Amino acid sequence: NATLFQQWLKMEYNYAASLLESASSVTQDDGECNIHPTFLSTSFMSPTSEVFVATIQSLRAKMKTTSNPSCQKEFIAKVMVPLCTSYMDALHETASSLRTILIAKRRVGSTTIPSDVDLQKNVVGWMEVIAGTHAAAVALFQEKEENDLHRVARSFTRLCNAMVDECASSIVETILMERAKLAGYLMRCPFVLSSYDGHFGSSGGEGEEEEGGIIISPDFIESIQLVGIVVRLCDDVSEQMKVGMDDTVEKETDMYQGQQQHPHPHVLNLIQVGPQAIKSSLAK
Repeated sequence: NATLFQQWLKMEYNYAASLLESASSVTQDDGECNIHPTFLSTSFMSPTSEVFVATIQSLRAKMKTTSNPSCQKEFIAKVMVPLCTSYMDALHETASSLRTILIAKRRVGSTTIPSDVDLQKNVVGWMEVIAGTHAAAVALFQEKEENDLHRVARSFTRLCNAMVDECASSIVETILMERAKLAGYLMRCPFVLSSYDGHFGSSGGEGEEEEGGIIISPDFIESIQLVGIVVRLCDDVSEQMKVGMDDTVEKETDMYQGQQQHPHPHVLNLIQVGPQAIKSSLAK
């Protein structure tokens, strides 16, 4: 019955959309942002992305209850693609909130540079949404034949790359170049090098001696510390993911005895996309 089929499609979409809305990982109220610290617990992507990926898999199974290709195509067009659009809107809102909070001028003592904790929390939020977007794209690519989901997946991949660039550019262009005054330091470098007499004193000091006897200009120390915070965070999160996956594989050894490899060999690469992409983009 065509009428019942249309009602079923509408019910499926409304229920899936309600699940996605209730799982929103970032809420903004008067400039404040509540980012779930899932990297510090059991998950490596935002709750919104987890719900979306799980819901897409559920919808795919429901779609296959009918063997009629035209009905399957209509299910994709009226349920799965609109859900993808809602998810993409949520991603844009999340990324916009993260960027707004990252570059917001909130004075911390005598500086407008974010505190170490605030910077780490914000970067973790970027890692979650980037990893979740990548996981969503992979989930949509599971169909063997080219369809609308493949086209949406390619849009997610482009969005994922754009979010990586946005995170890195916000850190470099706003936090480092403007707030930490790295741009001014780089402009003075030719003069400092040409007039070097054994001391870096452009800020009235002689610099700090790091390990290995290297003397660093005071104007550059803050930038190094900020980059170090982000890079160490990326490394720590990647290692935490690896340890978590190793523990999971160990617990499931009995379940998968006799298999040549773990049934999900690419899971670690999937969830490590966030920290690895941010670290790589920052290095550029």
